[in-house]
Amino acid sequence: MNSKYHISRRNFLMGSSALAAVGITFSPLSANSHNELNFYNWDDYIGENTLSDFADRTGIKTKLDFFADNDELFSKLREGNPGYDIIVPSDIYVEKMVKANMLERIDQDKISNMNNIDSNFLDPVFDPKRQYSIPYMWGSIGIGYDKKRAVITPDSWSYLYESNRYSGDISLLSEATSVMAIGLKYLGYSANSTNPKEYKQVEELLINQKNT
Repeated sequence: MNSKYHISRRNFLMGSSALAAVGITFSPLSANSHNELNFYNWDDYIGENTLSDFADRTGIKTKLDFFADNDELFSKLREGNPGYDIIVPSDIYVEKMVKANMLERIDQDKISNMNNIDSNFLDPVFDPKRQYSIPYMWGSIGIGYDKKRAVITPDSWSYLYESNRYSGDISLLSEATSVMAIGLKYLGYSANSTNPKEYKQVEELLINQKNT
């Protein structure tokens, strides 16, 4: 089962009901005017009219740049923030960027909608008490497939890891963290495992999958 190419999270989500857990965060090095907002987001993870509606209501224009994955985001900002006010890393990257002193603490008293956030999202492990991030979207990752072309419904991860039924027609997400987490769960481990031996098993599983 040879994976021909990787797909972006956005393209995968366009064809399935899965969403990615991400959080809006604020960066400490921005030196921007009050009339423009510099926003760094996943490719097309925003409504078509959101920014124009925002400008109409506030008078603030938004300059929007896109990144493809968390590694690109982290690498670019690790060398210094070129001026972004708001960025959208995934959950564990919030924690990583906090430890690297790349994010600014949020003044929640200035965010009136904090009271509308479900309590389940207010105290995540990666950002206790939401000091550095605000929930943007959440969900889970699944198997997306074309019903018109799939002779057998791929209702198990075994079709990805241990079958050549769809050899040459399978794509993996470009996000390494997600791919590794899926492999860990498939092998019966925690998606949050810190055991090097378990990650080695996932590595071997993925290598074998690519050569199937």
